[in-house]
Amino acid sequence: LILGNDSRINFPLTQVGNVSHRSLILHNPSNHNVVVQLLFDNDYPHSEMLYDGLPSNFIPPSEAKYVTSRGFFFDEKLLEYHREYFWHNLRVNAFKHSLPILLKPGQSRRVVVSFLSEEAKFYTSLLLLRNNLTILEVVRLNAKGAMPLFKFGNRRPGATSPLLFDMTKNSEGIVVPKSPSFPG
Repeated sequence: LILGNDSRINFPLTQVGNVSHRSLILHNPSNHNVVVQLLFDNDYPHSEMLYDGLPSNFIPPSEAKYVTSRGFFFDEKLLEYHREYFWHNLRVNAFKHSLPILLKPGQSRRVVVSFLSEEAKFYTSLLLLRNNLTILEVVRLNAKGAMPLFKFGNRRPGATSPLLFDMTKNSEGIVVPKSPSFPG
């Protein structure tokens, strides 16, 4: 299994309550079908035991102390479609939280991973790719949530003090609409 990306996916700075998306490219270089099961480490049963058994250079490093973060996900319709495909065509009942994908020889597939920022903090997680070619691949997911703060005139939103503007002769081209709040 060849990943068309680095072993790390960095999401853009994401405003709290918003969602960002990144693509992961999977490629099957072999001459036979490859079944890939993608799942997040927090959905993997006994993930701590898995980490203890893996060599340290197998897990992509993180900028922060590693704590499994929720917030990363696959589209529910995509999950359901692939799970149904595996059941109806292969009679394989895929794990509820995993995304199963069948790659034919030489086939590449783009998988979209999403991130929902719930707090203004750093998020990190591991995406595990179990497969019948390399057994296991690991991709580090990094994201950061942010709370926007707009300041105008060095004042925070909701400040009670009024904003004062200095209108000079250079401001002559400004047109102020005539309305009840702006008598002309």
